[in-house]
Amino acid sequence: MSGGEKVVLRLLQQVGQALDVNTLGMQPLQLADFAHALQQPQGLVLVTGPTGSGKTVTLYSALQKLNTADINICSVEDPVEIPIAGLNQTQIHPRAGLTFQGVCVRYCARILTSS
Repeated sequence: MSGGEKVVLRLLQQVGQALDVNTLGMQPLQLADFAHALQQPQGLVLVTGPTGSGKTVTLYSALQKLNTADINICSVEDPVEIPIAGLNQTQIHPRAGLTFQGVCVRYCARILTSS
């Protein structure tokens, strides 16, 4: 690449649909498996796919489903694409010292000292 200033612009579209896992277009068995995975007390759910395939809406729909008054959900994002009331969403900002690692360490320290 040649010298000079460069800019990357990412336009974030507001999600116009409700964040409901039942409206994601999954087959009934897939939806049942996804709902079962979300109900587990631990584990890992990987959401993969090409750009525009619905990964973000799927993840935010899962967060919305899990978002109840009796649990504390913390997310570390770059950027926060869909604000959800009741979630602790932190957007990283490396120049201000807010990195993924730093924010996660702070969250873990709070959990360990409050338990």
